[in-house]
Amino acid sequence: GSFPTENVLPPAPIRDSDGSSSSSGEPENAATEELLDGAGSAGSLAPAYQPARSRLFRPYDEWTLAETAADALGRIGAASTEEVTAMLDDADPVIRRRGAEILARIGPDAETAVEPLLRVAEQDPDPAVRKAAIYALGQIGPNAAAAVPALMQILRDSPNSP
Repeated sequence: GSFPTENVLPPAPIRDSDGSSSSSGEPENAATEELLDGAGSAGSLAPAYQPARSRLFRPYDEWTLAETAADALGRIGAASTEEVTAMLDDADPVIRRRGAEILARIGPDAETAVEPLLRVAEQDPDPAVRKAAIYALGQIGPNAAAAVPALMQILRDSPNSP
């Protein structure tokens, strides 16, 4: 078998609980900052769609083992959902967030994770973990329809901050 040799998009870098990246050292909003570089005027969005080379794209051989495992679990899909869902109960917020990110990658096939993700989205003490769980519910799509009322409540109750 061969490994990808072109620049590929690895899973999102896993952030430590203090917000720092455990893989790239980039600030959490580095991609947004890069996309907006040069778009200084409010009326010009064109540069946002023409980044030179996004820092999100790295050669496969630069991926961490955790990124590679997360990618594999996401690609395995439904067969990994039960074990990945168990990550949502880990004491470490980095592991909980990683679990939610993998479930997001699995997408609609992670339907059995909707209730645990909803619990995390509503109750986790770490805002980054809650955001990852909410994103995962969106990636599950129509199979997560049961989450709509709770997500609407989160939308109403949350301040307009990251």
